[in-house]
Amino acid sequence: MGVRAFHDWMRAILNGDALPVDGTLWDEDLGKASRKGERLGFDRLSLEDILSAWARDRKAFRRADRHFGPFISALLTHGDNLSAAERLDLEELAKIWSMARERLSA
Repeated sequence: MGVRAFHDWMRAILNGDALPVDGTLWDEDLGKASRKGERLGFDRLSLEDILSAWARDRKAFRRADRHFGPFISALLTHGDNLSAAERLDLEELAKIWSMARERLSA
């Protein structure tokens, strides 16, 4: 699973969908990793996405939360082909998700 597919998949789970809205398959290889400093070229999962999902459907948030940690850890651990920008993106998303989980689960 690539970084874009991960963002799309998590957004789909938060929205209660089984598939991403753009039809991208979770395991689709979209080509080579981007070069250092290059924009990622897709809509990143944002704090707004997370908070909106929680406000709309707390069960969907908890369902997405169960998948988030294991998958982002695997992507970072086994992501030898990740660019510096993709690795930074995933690390930043992990921090945002952690803060949201801490605040929303309290």
